[in-house]
Amino acid sequence: MSHPHFVSRSFAVVLVFALLAGSRSTRAALLNVSALDATASAFARGASNPSLTYRATSWNQNAGFDAARVMSPNVVKFNGEYLMLYAGEPHNNHLSIGLATSSNGETFTRYSTAPVLDFGTQPDASPSNWAAYRTSPGAVINDNGLLRMYYYGDDRNLYAIGRIGLATSTDGRTWTPHPDNPIITNTNTVDSAQVAQIGVGLSEVVKLSDTYHMYYTIKGAQGLYHTSSTDGLNFDIDYQNRRLVSDTFQLFAATTHSHNGTDFILATGYNELNQQVFALSTDGINFQVGSTPIQIGANNNVGVYRDLTLRSLMIEDGVLKGWGERNVGNITWSFGNLQSEYATVAEPNWDALFVQTVPEPATISLLILSGTVVALAARRRSC
Repeated sequence: MSHPHFVSRSFAVVLVFALLAGSRSTRAALLNVSALDATASAFARGASNPSLTYRATSWNQNAGFDAARVMSPNVVKFNGEYLMLYAGEPHNNHLSIGLATSSNGETFTRYSTAPVLDFGTQPDASPSNWAAYRTSPGAVINDNGLLRMYYYGDDRNLYAIGRIGLATSTDGRTWTPHPDNPIITNTNTVDSAQVAQIGVGLSEVVKLSDTYHMYYTIKGAQGLYHTSSTDGLNFDIDYQNRRLVSDTFQLFAATTHSHNGTDFILATGYNELNQQVFALSTDGINFQVGSTPIQIGANNNVGVYRDLTLRSLMIEDGVLKGWGERNVGNITWSFGNLQSEYATVAEPNWDALFVQTVPEPATISLLILSGTVVALAARRRSC
């Protein structure tokens, strides 16, 4: 007769059981830039455009720092008010930063006939006066009640050396340049003389999660480059080991958004065909660039001048809002007049923006037991 029985033994052993976990994890969300095709073709200009225009009304009229051009509008919502920091140009090549305000984000009113951040007083200045000839805003961020404006500056008209600076404000009216400007920091692999001779241009700065991402260009080099910072001040631009984001896409405007726990950057810029398109990124470095041109009203990207180049984006109340500059022709200046305009489109379908997540293989958990082991003894047979 045979019968099964259990034998209990107590000794110091470790028994490891491999158990299949009951839950499955998913990969990080992937972005589907083609989901923005419908959005790209549906932008509509604001009915009250221009948002802000140049001040000159006659040929070469001396009408202040923004007599001929209002361009590079950067808009931020602050204390319930829309603030537009823009580059103003008279009938020469100087640039200064002006401020306009709005209650609805469509029609803006100049805060002052004077700039809030002017270029320096010496057109052929020493390196210490790095923004002696031009200043132009590149990005404005509302950072928990502190406004940060990142701006471009250079020291002369021809053969200018471009650099990037930071100014801060608590009210949007009074701006204080950082004492460590320009905020380009070089590593030990590049000496300061080499940095001074190269120069950079500022495309955009956004804050994604807790990291500031700066996009810039380098004088004499093709492509869009990237650097980052954890404090918004110390950016490392290493000219010998610089990070190339793209050699065919030039980013002009960007904003951040979060959907179902995933933070991402929504950007616009121009591709190698000189078409304004969307781009997406979840890490601030790797972008998926769209192929459908953004259409803003009639005749976009047709003719000698670009129709409306977006320079600032905002997602608010189910609407994607954009502000940009448009060349309206030689109205008061032979080099062309620019004005700021506003365009909107319904907020994209964010669910369609994300590729279906792919389940990871089931994970293996290890259960470690020590001490008393209960073993199933082999079935004994008796003869």
